[in-house]
Amino acid sequence: MIFQELESVSPKATLCRLALVTCRKFTDPAMSLLWQTQDSIIPLLKCLPSHKWEISNGSFVSRFAYLRIRCHSESEDWHRVLAYSKYIKEYNDRYSVPGELDSSVLGSLTISLSPGLLLINVQHLYCTSESALFPKLEFLVGPHVTEIFFSHPGPFWRFAALPLLVSKCPSLRHFATNGPWDDESREWVSASVMYSAQLRTLDVLTLNGEACRHISGLRNLETLDIGSIPEDPFPRAAPPFSGSPFPALRSLNLRADNHKFAMNFMTALHDTPLQTLSVTVDHSTPTNSVVFLSTIPSYISPDHLTSIVYLQQLDYDKVLANPAMYVMTSNDIRPLLAFHNLTEVTLSSSGGFCLDDEFVDAMALAWSDMEYLSIRGGVSNPTIMALHSLSRHCPRLQHLCLTVDASSVEMDHPAGTPRVVQTALTMWNVQGSPINSSVDVAALLSSIFPSISKTYGSIDRDKWNQVEKLVPVYAAIRAHERGLAQIPTVPT
Repeated sequence: MIFQELESVSPKATLCRLALVTCRKFTDPAMSLLWQTQDSIIPLLKCLPSHKWEISNGSFVSRFAYLRIRCHSESEDWHRVLAYSKYIKEYNDRYSVPGELDSSVLGSLTISLSPGLLLINVQHLYCTSESALFPKLEFLVGPHVTEIFFSHPGPFWRFAALPLLVSKCPSLRHFATNGPWDDESREWVSASVMYSAQLRTLDVLTLNGEACRHISGLRNLETLDIGSIPEDPFPRAAPPFSGSPFPALRSLNLRADNHKFAMNFMTALHDTPLQTLSVTVDHSTPTNSVVFLSTIPSYISPDHLTSIVYLQQLDYDKVLANPAMYVMTSNDIRPLLAFHNLTEVTLSSSGGFCLDDEFVDAMALAWSDMEYLSIRGGVSNPTIMALHSLSRHCPRLQHLCLTVDASSVEMDHPAGTPRVVQTALTMWNVQGSPINSSVDVAALLSSIFPSISKTYGSIDRDKWNQVEKLVPVYAAIRAHERGLAQIPTVPT
């Protein structure tokens, strides 16, 4: 801990001096911090005898400086390299310069070193297909890799080295890639996933059906981020699952090209203890959205789910041509009220939502533990008086994104309902909420949400800025009045 503190407040030179101390109690901690994260193997290669390597400054091969091995290296030449490389725990070559390593380096690494020796203790590996070292990483990393992030800006055939790399990592727990973008590379990524039996998190753009069934049986998979595949991941004709699919899955993010894929995936979630569900659907239709939302409670247990995100991406030209057809009503999203433990809800639709005060009251009653509520896009909106329900029933609500009609404010409190001052809410995205009187709106908000310090959105920005300024002033006056009301009067 002392050395970590030194690293945070002192230049690297301090650690270097400590690393040179003969006392091992100083040397090892200093060396660990100096070498623990590397973004190139060039510093290691410079530990070879100086006559074995050289740096060339640009040529027809590369406009960048690059390192090359001058002559054959014996095993004893690598002793100092390996003495330092054992301290490397994270290797990141995502920002390496193409061509910084000569082909002589790659040949020397595979000929002179035993497999897995150079980066024997690396646990976190971040690599790019453009790196000259990537095709050789399978020979360089040891068995302790727990995390791989693979960036793929190059041609699809570069993915071919990925399955062999993953096969050398029996301790792999976290795997992510920003591809594949085509059929060939999808097969390489799928083959890589098939080698992984201990994954806890997986983030891939797409997989084939066989890999989907494989991950459904992983006993430790907790977080899954996946896009559409060109087939049903769990077809009805497939053999039954040997056990409960996705037995440990807590968080699922589906990026679907259509509802068909999303609904098919849902069929595998019957016994999953899912806590967070995020679904983004492109090329959606109103009918498919309604059917999908109505079936979610059939597949996912309401006992565990605490967060739901549903983003519907519609064809903008079609929405403009017939906007009324694409509006989502309160009845369309009413099935989500079955999830009574939700703390976060985000709903977004290009066609907008048609809600009323009654449905806001139903949301507040069903989602009393709500901390974050965002409903983006309003066509027909509840009145600002509906906020009374949120203040009464959602004491933990901190962030609100909801369009309301604030053009008319009734200062008289609704009869038969207690007024509750909710102090957790601090931010409100009012979106396109119409407003007439900043004074009346601020007076209302100060009585139910006195801690609101920021409103954003809306074309009536000047009026809402005035609301921001007035709410704390009115809230302070109300607090002072409540204090005076509690002072006992002295009889005359």
